[in-house]
Amino acid sequence: MRILHLSALALCLAAGVSQAESDRFYGALMGHYVFSDDARPDLDDAGGWSAALGWTLPTDWERARIDIEFSGFGSYIDHESDAVNDYFHGVGLDLRWRPFAGAGVDPYLIGGGGAVYEDTQFLDKTFPMVNLGLGMRVATPFRNISLRGETRAYGVFNDRIGVFATPPRADEDFYVDTRISLGVEVAFSTAVAVGDADDDGVIDGRDQCEGTPLGREIDGRGCPLPADSDGDGVTDDRDACPGTPVGVAVLSTGCPPEPVAAMVTPAPAAPLDADGDGVANTADRCPDTPRGMRVDAAGCVVQQVVVFPDVNFEFGSDRLTPGARNTLLNMAGGLRGQPTLKLEIAGHTDALGTQVFNLKLSQKRAEAVRAYLMANGIAGDRLMANGYGEGNPVASNASEAGRAENRRVEFRVTSR
Repeated sequence: MRILHLSALALCLAAGVSQAESDRFYGALMGHYVFSDDARPDLDDAGGWSAALGWTLPTDWERARIDIEFSGFGSYIDHESDAVNDYFHGVGLDLRWRPFAGAGVDPYLIGGGGAVYEDTQFLDKTFPMVNLGLGMRVATPFRNISLRGETRAYGVFNDRIGVFATPPRADEDFYVDTRISLGVEVAFSTAVAVGDADDDGVIDGRDQCEGTPLGREIDGRGCPLPADSDGDGVTDDRDACPGTPVGVAVLSTGCPPEPVAAMVTPAPAAPLDADGDGVANTADRCPDTPRGMRVDAAGCVVQQVVVFPDVNFEFGSDRLTPGARNTLLNMAGGLRGQPTLKLEIAGHTDALGTQVFNLKLSQKRAEAVRAYLMANGIAGDRLMANGYGEGNPVASNASEAGRAENRRVEFRVTSR
């Protein structure tokens, strides 16, 4: 019973961890069936229970996760020869590796060590224990709840029980019991919840196309249906003549019959707009606007917050990727053409890793962008770099698509 008291104390201490860490906590409750080692004298197979409190370790990996679990269990095993029961209680500390975290079916490898308190008719003693096994979590439609099943082998360093066998087997001091468990796992926050990150009506565990834009029609797999941009009844992936005028009958290829096609008047050429901001060169007083930024009627940038998806960094560092440098070169050209424009460069991360690490990383990345723009001719007093860590997510951190959106650099126009 002393082990059960220690288990309860540890669970209470773990529950007192800070709110930031509790975002990655979960609990599990399972029933199990024990197949006792045949070398154990006179023990039958029987059932029991197990419970665990776990925490997902912070990592920057794309999908794989490592969890650390504190567990407790109890088994009540009958004798084959009489009505006497043996009682096994134990605690353990395990590591769990989930290579496909976030998937609807989430297999894992789990193992660790601990102690078993064996209360039998022959002895009353605690022995060291190790274990190793395979398991699987399966998503359910219920928020934060997964089904959990596993098979584990528990090796107990028991140098006493063989003495009581008939005949005695004093040379045997290691027994391996096999346990099959089934139950539920409950996440204590939405950080590890089963949800619908892209809000398309298909839960993440079954969504084969994460990050679907809002409003797009989808199929049963959560993937967008092909669009029909010109509304002629032929989807874009089969339309050999995109841009057919509204009301013109088309063939199965999306093209009008020849006589009708000959009557279609070509659209007049659009005025030249070198920087693609929607304002023709002849009226553009602020040329070379960075692509993706909104402008007024004169072609000058207005106050706004812009995220350029190509501004990315090498894994776990503040080193700009080649694509990011190309995008920032274009931005530097636009800033030189608008010398009064000032920006705040705001760095953001996803929720993986500790808050302190994410805050420092976001600051370093914002400063790396500022330094690159300064190296390309932009005065430092026009640029302010701030890191905000994981504190301002724009999407759910429960899926890789959502985490990718949260890892961003925002450019905020503070003065024009």
